[in-house]
Amino acid sequence: MIDEKKLEKYKRELEDLDTLSTKLDSFISNLRAEQLLVKNKVEELTTWKSANAKDAFQQEMESYFDTFTKKIDALEKAEKEVKHAKTKVKHMMMLEEIPTGPKW
Repeated sequence: MIDEKKLEKYKRELEDLDTLSTKLDSFISNLRAEQLLVKNKVEELTTWKSANAKDAFQQEMESYFDTFTKKIDALEKAEKEVKHAKTKVKHMMMLEEIPTGPKW
């Protein structure tokens, strides 16, 4: 017998996961665009003549990009976990819809 309450719960959970996935995709895209913008500016600034200023700036930028990449990686990991959760919920929904057969 199909439990309609459970199915509705799973459907709401899937909708929430879809919304979260969309937001994560948007965050990742925005971070990548920002990272590219900063990278382009850094490339413009590498023409500086003063070696000390240039070296200090490059070290700061390397640190920035390392941190930035870690943030993107964390968001991408969260996105994979959301996709996995969606798959599990869909599986649970399928199990709910399987008839249990006649009761003897």
